[in-house]
Amino acid sequence: MRIVPTVVFILSSAMALLLLSCGQKMSDEEAKRIIGQYLKYPQPLFNGSHAGPAGGKDTAAFIKGIEKLQADGYIREGSARSGGRGNTKDYLPTEKGRDYMTGIYIRDAFAYYDGAVCTEVIKKIEGVDIEKNGRATIRYSTGYEPIEPFYSLLCINNYCECFGEKLKKTETRAIRLKKYERGWRLTS
Repeated sequence: MRIVPTVVFILSSAMALLLLSCGQKMSDEEAKRIIGQYLKYPQPLFNGSHAGPAGGKDTAAFIKGIEKLQADGYIREGSARSGGRGNTKDYLPTEKGRDYMTGIYIRDAFAYYDGAVCTEVIKKIEGVDIEKNGRATIRYSTGYEPIEPFYSLLCINNYCECFGEKLKKTETRAIRLKKYERGWRLTS
């Protein structure tokens, strides 16, 4: 009956190894959650006022986009700023649109959109290196995704910073973490 103690020893050893290794792995989902928690991904890109088209058929398309945003409840017409002459209109965000914009302003033949049309997101976890001292490095790539309906309605030709090829580009980044009793925390 030496088989039973041998089996018990093997099973105990396997369980100990399994428990020790559990603290040394991190799934891609956990890495994304940690990065999102500390670095606030996804991040709408507010780059200040984007000049829209100045005259021509692009302006007409931009105005149609504004009308669609208003009809869908993302913006409402506000009072134009004082001192404006000629064709001036202001559109302010409703509750539905306030996370992505601060306003759209029409000044004569110029249209300005103050808001975001793209958001920076985590595209892929490239790797997680966990050291024995309880520190980890997460390497990840970020990229851009359109915020709809703003992107499709307001990015006419190349008036938006993240238009066209920029949507395909990614950037590799890394963060350092330390393991504490209550989980991972960002380190400097």
